[in-house]
Amino acid sequence: VRASISIPGIFTPVRNNGRILVDGGLVNPVPVSVVREMGADFVIAVDLSHGIVGRKESIQDTPPELGVSHLRKENQLVTKKKNRILEALNNRLAAIDFSALSWTKHSPDVEPLPSIFDVMTSSINIMEAQISATRLKADPPDLLIRPNLSHIKFLEFNRASEAIAEGYDETKCRLAMLPMRRE
Repeated sequence: VRASISIPGIFTPVRNNGRILVDGGLVNPVPVSVVREMGADFVIAVDLSHGIVGRKESIQDTPPELGVSHLRKENQLVTKKKNRILEALNNRLAAIDFSALSWTKHSPDVEPLPSIFDVMTSSINIMEAQISATRLKADPPDLLIRPNLSHIKFLEFNRASEAIAEGYDETKCRLAMLPMRRE
């Protein structure tokens, strides 16, 4: 179970029987083919990646009360190291004249670049969405549920009940569209 949250660059992988395990969603986010191979007659799939690509997301926007203490500790260590590196860079760059670039500092059109965590999260979201779309096209389920979770950001575990409610509502809607099966 722990491996299922092992996202590269965010949570460390798990070693099990000599293998290093990460989240299976990296290669098969909606494992329809696996369920069919297990003998399922009717496959209901839930695609959680639908609509998440393109949204703006920042790990800094995530509330501090998430209870992910080990992540906070890692963040604190990274922040300390980053601050030491930045201080050393600032000391070296202090002698350089950057006045020719001053127009960029005050330009309202210049948007700040995303953080490394934002880039990693967006990259994972794009990969997951592309893999999901390809696999679902190749092996579509009998019923596909796509809750709209684009408003819930990465690591917002405190919004689980909201995500569950969205999934429940979408499931009710999709089930109502199913024709009655007679066997």
